[in-house]
Amino acid sequence: MQQGTIGIQSPRGEPTVISIVRKVSLLLLVVMMSLSLHAQWRALGPEGGDARSLVYDPRNPDRILLGTSAGEVFLSENSGRSWRPWVHLGERDNFVLDHIVFDPTDSQTVYVAAWSIEEADGDLFRTRDGGRSWERVPGMRGKSLRAFVVSPDGRTLTAGAIDGVYRSTDMGETWARITPEDHPALRNFESLAVDPHDNDLIYAGTWHLPWKTTDGGRNWHIIKEGMISDSDVFSIIISHRNSRVVFDSACSGIYRSENQGELFHKIMGIPNSARRTRVLMQDPVNADVIYAGTTEGLYKSVDGGHTFQIITPPNFILNDVLVDPRNPKHVLLATDRGGVYVSEDAGRSFHTANAGFAHRQVGGFVSDHGTLYVSVVNDKEFGGVFASRDGGENWTQMNAGLNQRDVYALERASSGELVAATSHGILRFDSASQQWENISTIVEERPGAAGRPYRNAKGKLVTPPPAPPVLTRYEIPSRANALDVDGKSWLAATTEGLLRSTDGGRSWKPGITPGEINFVAVARRGEHAAAATSKCLFVSDDDGVTWQPLPVPDYVTLISGVAITDDGSLWLTTREGAVRYRGNAWEHLLEGLPSRNLRAIRAQGPNIVITERNSNVVYLSRDNGEHFVPSEPAGYFIALAALDGDQLFAATNYNGMLVAPQTRTESMRQPK
Repeated sequence: MQQGTIGIQSPRGEPTVISIVRKVSLLLLVVMMSLSLHAQWRALGPEGGDARSLVYDPRNPDRILLGTSAGEVFLSENSGRSWRPWVHLGERDNFVLDHIVFDPTDSQTVYVAAWSIEEADGDLFRTRDGGRSWERVPGMRGKSLRAFVVSPDGRTLTAGAIDGVYRSTDMGETWARITPEDHPALRNFESLAVDPHDNDLIYAGTWHLPWKTTDGGRNWHIIKEGMISDSDVFSIIISHRNSRVVFDSACSGIYRSENQGELFHKIMGIPNSARRTRVLMQDPVNADVIYAGTTEGLYKSVDGGHTFQIITPPNFILNDVLVDPRNPKHVLLATDRGGVYVSEDAGRSFHTANAGFAHRQVGGFVSDHGTLYVSVVNDKEFGGVFASRDGGENWTQMNAGLNQRDVYALERASSGELVAATSHGILRFDSASQQWENISTIVEERPGAAGRPYRNAKGKLVTPPPAPPVLTRYEIPSRANALDVDGKSWLAATTEGLLRSTDGGRSWKPGITPGEINFVAVARRGEHAAAATSKCLFVSDDDGVTWQPLPVPDYVTLISGVAITDDGSLWLTTREGAVRYRGNAWEHLLEGLPSRNLRAIRAQGPNIVITERNSNVVYLSRDNGEHFVPSEPAGYFIALAALDGDQLFAATNYNGMLVAPQTRTESMRQPK
């Protein structure tokens, strides 16, 4: 049996970029990271998660591309019934792919506009050979691209970026900025629409109202009449029946114009709580049918957008809608957390269509002789904990009682119970009720008040004994990051400090490391234990009863993981690589391991597994760390890995679980 835990990624920031417009030579970038290139690893799921965009091949609508928020593009060749990884764009996993566009004249050419969730940049990617090779389109390097449109003839490209609108009339070879530089309002572009009959008529939505040009960008004017001020415009569509009819969706609702945006009318029927409409989509056959994807469900109009009715549960958060041009009853949805949903009856009913698609950020996992338990974060009611008893072929959600908590660590106690470290306390899974129960009770003991001396009847001064200790009970209010529950006592690393339980988690004692908070890792081997914050390390030789600080080397600036191996050595993974404490001295370990940015470490018997930040390789030692052997590249960035027997499991940053077959882990044994 082996467990694992993963820290959470840093929050996403809004990028702002600026770059010059010039013609540069094409830089061919090989970014294919499909699992088909690394057959040694197999994707397991759990399926679902965040889906950002959907687009069908105009020459073959059965062929659909799906974009994610981590640079991944998935491909379906059967109308969305199943998916497979197609390409990973970018060197890391921080690109959001909201706009994937086929060249209308040549479906071998595909453009993907990207913006970064962490840094002030983005890119425009292009393939001209159906995805076999990719390049970054010159002139768009470093631009945070939030909107992208290709003209019907395939020659004119229009891109909306944080710093302006850009246009190419030669299929992306050269670009010109068509908005004024440093204009106080013509910036932060989120949406675009180009009149299909007039490439010079462009509508552009910003984070503050929409704009319009009728002369290809030489002159712009704001089109806000009838619209609530300060409306972020997420989506703009032009009716294919009458190009004078324009719809804008915004944070303040949906608007309809019948005179090319000069006057808008707010559409009634969508409640204020759901008015953040992220996407509008018109039925390609029936112009009266319009879908509106909001943050609280999918709405549908059958009267040309005059009225809308909700047709999905309100907990659906919509990012995109796709309607099959051959069969408009076939509708696909890209959602946050729930992945892809499909309807075969024009939206009267929906079911999931996530076979082969996994975009989950794993918090922790437990592998126990054929049964795999996986926890995920950021997926709320669609997430929690999943179990598979058939090697990842099928998954069962087990989140009753979690109440939408994120689960950052998942462990199995020596008693066999599953225990979860969550965004709000510690929970245990009760197999009888099939629910998670909160076991986050803190018990603090304070000395009773001292008795006041008095004189008895004989005049003798008597000092009474102190009052009994006062016990204070309350629930852990904080986030738990890591657990060790495989021993007589349990240890929990939380943002409020290090906690210890001696009754199987029924109560926890705080304050065992006075003054220290924000613990990120904990490990134990017998009576020896270690716990770390990102900067400090504490050790115990009496099963966690007492703790002492152990200074780490001066060059260590960030601790990410801790482990104690069979030979009694103490290991840390850090920003500066791996360090080991044995014989009362620290060693900086470089041979066979990366020198920087290690992410996590797990030790089981003589086996040690280490992962690196932004890497698709796992490092395995079977001799207490004397030698390490790298795995084959896994095809995805790996956050955490662990062994169960000879099976090597890996949790990816955003794509669920992977497994390497026994033949591969056997070949990773150390040389004699």
